Order: sequence, then C-alpha cells, then structure tokens
Amino acid sequence: MRRANKGLALIRFAVYAVSSYAVFLSALVFFPEFQPHLIYINWLRVPWGVNWSNMDGGATEFGFLAGTVRTVKMTTPDNVTLGAWHILPSIKVPQSVRIAVQDEDEVSRDRRFTTELASATRVFLYFHGNAGNRATYHRTDFYKMLQKIGERSHVVAVDYRGFGDSDRHVPSERGVQIDAVTAFDWVTAQGVDASKIVLVGHSLGTGVATWLAHNLTVSRGIHGAGLLLLAAYASMPDAALGYPMMPLLWPFKHHPDIAEKAKSLVGEKWDSANNIKQTGNWPVLLLHGRGDYEILPWQSRALFRNAVSARYGRQTPELSKDLSEFDPTRGPDDVIVSVKPNANYQVRIYPRNEGWLYMSHPVKGDSGKVWYLDVLHAGHNSLGKFQIVDDVIQEWEASIGGVHR
Repeated sequence: MRRANKGLALIRFAVYAVSSYAVFLSALVFFPEFQPHLIYINWLRVPWGVNWSNMDGGATEFGFLAGTVRTVKMTTPDNVTLGAWHILPSIKVPQSVRIAVQDEDEVSRDRRFTTELASATRVFLYFHGNAGNRATYHRTDFYKMLQKIGERSHVVAVDYRGFGDSDRHVPSERGVQIDAVTAFDWVTAQGVDASKIVLVGHSLGTGVATWLAHNLTVSRGIHGAGLLLLAAYASMPDAALGYPMMPLLWPFKHHPDIAEKAKSLVGEKWDSANNIKQTGNWPVLLLHGRGDYEILPWQSRALFRNAVSARYGRQTPELSKDLSEFDPTRGPDDVIVSVKPNANYQVRIYPRNEGWLYMSHPVKGDSGKVWYLDVLHAGHNSLGKFQIVDDVIQEWEASIGGVHR
C-alpha cells in the first residue's frame, strides 16, 4: 500500500510539474509583455546599496581609485534618464591629483573628466549582460582591464533603463536600442570622434553592441574603431533555447521543427547573426570560453563565420578543430596554422591549447579584420580573469590603431 501511495504521489507531482510548466509557458506566449522580465532580469538589483550619487559614483567600493570614476546622466529622446560610469585611464591620475581630489568639488571634477575625455585616443563603450548593474563584480574587473590598455583609453559603462540608477522602466528591445544610441551620442558630444570608439558587449550586451554597430553603419554611415564581443549569442531566441539558468525552451532544443516554432514566439529578437553581416568594415573581436554553459560557444563561432562571409562575399566553412586539416608553421611562442583552401581564415593555436585564435585573412580595401578567440578554461563570466584574453585584446586593439604606453 505504501509503495502504491508513493507511486501515486510521484505521478501527481509529475502531472503538477508538467501542468505548471505548460501554464507558465502559455502565459508567456499569450501575454508577451511578461517576457522582458525573464530576459533582462533587471529586477535582480545586485549589488545592492551602491551610492551612485557620491563623488566617485560608488566606484571606490569596487576597487577603483578615488578620482578616477564619476557618474554621468544621459537623457534619451523618449525622456528616460540613464546612469553611467565614466572611468579614466588608470595612469591618468598621478599621486598629486589623487591627493587633490580630496578637496575637489563637483564642478572641478566634471571639468577635469571632460577635458580628459575630449583628448581620449580610445573610448570603450560597454554594454553589460542581464541582471545586476554596471557595478556587478565581474564587470568592474573587466573595466579595470580595459582602462589599462592605453595611455588615454577611457571606459563608459552604461546601465539600460530599469537597471542601476537609470529610470525604472521595463526594458525592451526597442527601449534598450534607444539607450544604446543615446550613450554613443553622449560620448561623441564630449568631442570624441566615432573612429575612436570601441563598442563592447558581454552576454545580453553583445546583441546591443552588434545592433548599434549595424545601426550606425546602415543609418548614419558611421564606422567606429571596433566591436568587442564577450560570450555572444546568435540571436535572443537562440540564446533562450539553450539557456540553462531559465530553461523554459530546453525541452524543445532537440526537436528542430518544434524548436523553430518555439523560437518564433520569443518577442525580443536581438538578431546579431544578421546584424553582424551589415557592420561594414568595423573590426570585430569575439571572445568565448569553452566552459561557457550559459551561452554555448557555437553562437560566437556562427557570428565569426557570418562576419567573415559577408566581407568575402562567400560562405565561410565551419571552424575546424581538427589539426589534420592544418598546414602548421611554427612561430617562436605559439603555432600559426593555415586552414584548407577557401576557409577565409587562419588559426593561431596557443601552447597546451590554452586558446585558439581564428583570424580572417585580409580583404582588399577592407581594414575590418575579424578575430575569434576560443578560451579553453573560461566560463561565461570569467573571461576577464585570463591573461590570454588581456593579451589578445591588446594585440587586436593595437592592430586597429590603438596607442599604447
């Protein structure tokens, strides 16, 4: 009798679980206005208690030197106020200035930051992933990497609507697109030429950065310094299909026809796979950890292939991981290999397979090189901890005209 009761209890639980899943999924289909809450997760406001309004924008709590960060406010065309950090290059605040900032008022601080920004040789405009805000810990670590790249490399990290100290509107694809354009226009309004701006995106933010590069190219004929994408996805429906943190579409992923139908019901598209094809000659660097189980690396590989194919005018084959297909030529510190004919790219394999760097062959009349670094041990949020990532970003940045110490 006990076994029978236990069996019935398990059946009831299974029916309850399946029914709940079906009801929840149906609600998202018939009431798509709920979808953004699960995609952007802006309601998860961590870290809490950041003092955005103090002289350093709360950044000293996260390891930044006093006097190197300020909070700025931007207003969008639809009258939403966004909060952002403007971060100075790490070497631009000598000890004498750090002592002086103790008595610096807000007007003097803003004058100092504005003057420095106008003379920037590089500005990294950073778009973060879902949940949290611009102060989330792995993000602040990455800003510190970027601010050390050159003598005059600034970082501007913006919070979309609904995040951080930005106005508490529910984010949407169109709303965040407006936010991205507003952030770019704010930087150029400070006297920074578009040719000095690298758009940086992580996770969710890769769709934002790629869309912005596409929009600037198609709508304004603007070509920035580059597009730097960490843990990118091909599209939001593709990301949703394999996202393990909220696996609503996982049951369909191994059934192609059903999967395509399920993907069509995702309202937020962020179609980077198509947008990256129309980024003109923007240089592109994609970085992805092989241990990323939130967004699988195939999605960055797909973006690399689409970007390279668009520039060559012919399809780039799947990225090979089979050494038998390569004709190796050894360099002093690593291995440079060329792939089979018509592959449109070559590969650098680092010692002990620490990383594979795929690099597009030069295209006549096109300065927009496309690189993709596959990092063996990195995960979704840990790319910034790897020296190989720092090294490749610096090499790529120098190759697109960066100025270094």
